[in-house]
Amino acid sequence: LPALDSSGRAIDGADDYVAFFRDPADPAKLRVSLEAHSASSRESLARVLLEHVRSAGFRYDAATPAGAAAVSYGFVLASKDRDFTNIMNIDGISALNNK
Repeated sequence: LPALDSSGRAIDGADDYVAFFRDPADPAKLRVSLEAHSASSRESLARVLLEHVRSAGFRYDAATPAGAAAVSYGFVLASKDRDFTNIMNIDGISALNNK
């Protein structure tokens, strides 16, 4: 995604990179990693975003991420509480500011 200056404007020719992925050592965790460009107002980070993940999916509204204006997402979380399994579905659509 475009790197942003302190006013929130895109910096020409500078990109921040973000990735969402299931933790290879513990697939029940969804992680996010952001590598910020040196000129970006964003800070680099790596952290657990969700736990108890049973499934995760992302879908762009265009053939390529660069051409997309929005991304839809869906997660199914499942945790066990004694004899019961709690299921939670999280779905949504996020507008992208990549143009």
